[in-house]
Amino acid sequence: MIKFKAVVFDWGGVLAENIFQDIMGYASKELGIEKETLIPVFDKHHHEFMIGTIKEYDFWLGLCAELGIDPPDKSRSLIREAFDEVYKPKNKVQELLREIQKTEIMTGLLSDAEKPSVRFFFDSIHPLFDAVVFSSMVGTEKPEKHIYKILVKELGVKPEEIIFFDDRIENIEAAKEFGIKAYQVTEANEMRKILVTSKILK
Repeated sequence: MIKFKAVVFDWGGVLAENIFQDIMGYASKELGIEKETLIPVFDKHHHEFMIGTIKEYDFWLGLCAELGIDPPDKSRSLIREAFDEVYKPKNKVQELLREIQKTEIMTGLLSDAEKPSVRFFFDSIHPLFDAVVFSSMVGTEKPEKHIYKILVKELGVKPEEIIFFDDRIENIEAAKEFGIKAYQVTEANEMRKILVTSKILK
């Protein structure tokens, strides 16, 4: 049986609730448009923002130009404001994380997150991980293969020595192709069962 050396968590949807709809609700209200109008245009422009190649103001500038509306003031971060307003941690999963951190097993965070979200993470929560990899900090996002290479390098272990929890099947499949033991699991009780079976927790 493989001796696992690290457990890695996704952020939104795993360690915290998926708040995408809440963020869209906040942003649409601030921009004065319907959420249903904003979401498809947001998705269209989001990739470069997610991997950190454009700043938030430039993201909103392009998006708002397409929608024919005024962008938010350059001094504002709608994403950070939304996180401050609607962020919802998953307490039972975070308790499980702290339990793992009391063992010899390393822990990691692998998340697609824009730079304002990353700043919220480091300003507000920042539990002690052995490795933290955010898409906007490394210029690539899940399920691209390179982000898993970066994770493995940061942890200093082999892919097959990592257990990874994520809420999106495409990210799980990509991690498995890279050799990581990955599970589409979002609830603490299911994670615990896997960690006990894997001899990480008793």
